[in-house]
Amino acid sequence: MAKKTPFEGLWDPGEDKKAETIVITNVHQVFPFIGKLKNASDDNKNFTGQDGDIHEDAWQVFKDPKWGEVVTYAQLAYDPEELFLSPSYSEMGNPAFSGSQDIKLSYSGNLTATQVIDRKGDSKAAIHWVNSNMQTYLMGFYQNQNLVFEVAFPCKIEEKAMCLGKLKDINKKLQLNISSWENASVDMLQPSDNKDSFWQDPYTGIFPDDYEIPSVKVKTRFTDFKLQNLNVPQQNAAYLFSYENNYGLHYIGFNKEPSLLSRAEFDKAHETQKHIEAGSLDVKIYLSESEKDNLHQIKATAYMKNKQQLTINASYPVKDPDARDEVMDILEHLKIAQF
Repeated sequence: MAKKTPFEGLWDPGEDKKAETIVITNVHQVFPFIGKLKNASDDNKNFTGQDGDIHEDAWQVFKDPKWGEVVTYAQLAYDPEELFLSPSYSEMGNPAFSGSQDIKLSYSGNLTATQVIDRKGDSKAAIHWVNSNMQTYLMGFYQNQNLVFEVAFPCKIEEKAMCLGKLKDINKKLQLNISSWENASVDMLQPSDNKDSFWQDPYTGIFPDDYEIPSVKVKTRFTDFKLQNLNVPQQNAAYLFSYENNYGLHYIGFNKEPSLLSRAEFDKAHETQKHIEAGSLDVKIYLSESEKDNLHQIKATAYMKNKQQLTINASYPVKDPDARDEVMDILEHLKIAQF
């Protein structure tokens, strides 16, 4: 699909290498939003292989004599979950691509929505403006269950009618049958403040370090838990998330304290205790559960960077049928800094 997109000048970096041509194009810096996809919980590992979420993917660059540098991307994921693009991007230069001087450079970009955003069942289509590295692109995004297709090409604002025509040509030639692209008008390419189609961080950061970077991130966006006022001590927690429903009060509190143990010693000391593995670093969270006065209580602990340990206390009414799954989902998605 990526190679069949109707542009000329299909670029093969392998041929450049054979000709001993210095390849200075890093596709992810020139086109920073291509293939940079997230699911709603930011769990998409975005790489192929046994441990990744992608069955296969491919990108292709065209050095088209009329349009300039164009990129297309296609992904086939294992699961048909909805995927999103982050609205902004920033990265320092990589000397491996452009020489030692590139490390002094930075690359950034921003996405702006247009009026063209369409969801139908398991499919989603959109057209975005991309501002990246002093260049403006028109970008088409399409997902149909576990298939994703993206295309981006240079487009001046005053030439948006021609660019929209090209996007419609791509839709026709690849037989994508994206009705929102086909029915789009030039007026619908006006920038929009709508950010619903972009990824929104579901995590709340707590315990900031000296550089104001959170040491722990808690995924609460898809729950009723809200971070409470830190100036009001409750349940002896430095950070307390809570809410109340018809069943009663639900809370989960976080504290940290110094540890005299290394991470290996910490794990050894808790090796007989029940545990779950959380986050991308497979951090072990050791926990125990009990019931008292019609409340279910979970006490947990995990190792943190700088020889510290995180302690967690959660409580919820026994009669609430969904409460345990909600708390366990939070624990399993905790991001705890180890270095």
